[in-house]
Amino acid sequence: MQHLSEVPVLILACAEGRVEHAGPGAQAPLYGSIFPAVWSLMLAFRARGIGSVLTILHIEHFEREMARVLELPADVTQVALVAAGYFTGTDFKPAKGWGPAAEGERKGRYGAGGSETTGCGMEPRNVDSGGPPDSPR
Repeated sequence: MQHLSEVPVLILACAEGRVEHAGPGAQAPLYGSIFPAVWSLMLAFRARGIGSVLTILHIEHFEREMARVLELPADVTQVALVAAGYFTGTDFKPAKGWGPAAEGERKGRYGAGGSETTGCGMEPRNVDSGGPPDSPR
């Protein structure tokens, strides 16, 4: 956020509707419908040598100000801000501190170390047979 004013391109992803007072059943489709598009945009940038980062930090402190400056209607939700620009250096590299995905894999109940369920608290599905969770493995 300290360098946001230096970024050459800022893209504000928005969705029609307001769901901040609605339950998860109304919020999930609004956010779930736009994040795949934002991710695709970021992948397209990367394929063209453009770095990007998604942030939502502006929403907590500057949502109203951004809506006023951009003349957004009151029923528009700011979902994410993508900062994009040509990166410095010769190539993209993994961020420091990130190892192979398997190193960070969690098994068991959410927040626990058991192996009874997946991280979401749902029973694991038998992937080989495509059967329901209680089908034989």
